[in-house]
Amino acid sequence: MGEYEKAEPLYLKAQKIQVESLGENHPSTATSYNNLGTFYYHTQEYQKSYEFMTKAIETMKRVLPPNHPHILSAKENLKIIKQKLHTDDNKQDEIIEAFIKFLSQKDEEIDMNDEKRVTELFIEFIS
Repeated sequence: MGEYEKAEPLYLKAQKIQVESLGENHPSTATSYNNLGTFYYHTQEYQKSYEFMTKAIETMKRVLPPNHPHILSAKENLKIIKQKLHTDDNKQDEIIEAFIKFLSQKDEEIDMNDEKRVTELFIEFIS
């Protein structure tokens, strides 16, 4: 992550200051939510990105005209974030299905409560 680790607390602090000084219903507050949504997108934390981008859009809708370019842009960004979330869910499902298939091909009875053995098998699976 590198510099992102240093940037996150600064973005969060800026957002907190925006809310405390200007309130929830201010264009600059919407911008700080949007910035956090964009930041989390770039760090591949898509759930957080989705939450902040949604909050940005909700705030923008309260303080800007309905067809304002910032709202339209944020909505487009939200679509991209949703696609990433959906893609990640599909990848997880595919990995789980492949691992279950891998386990079913083993000649041994596997106790799924045996964390050590399941971990060993998962390492074998990904190797």
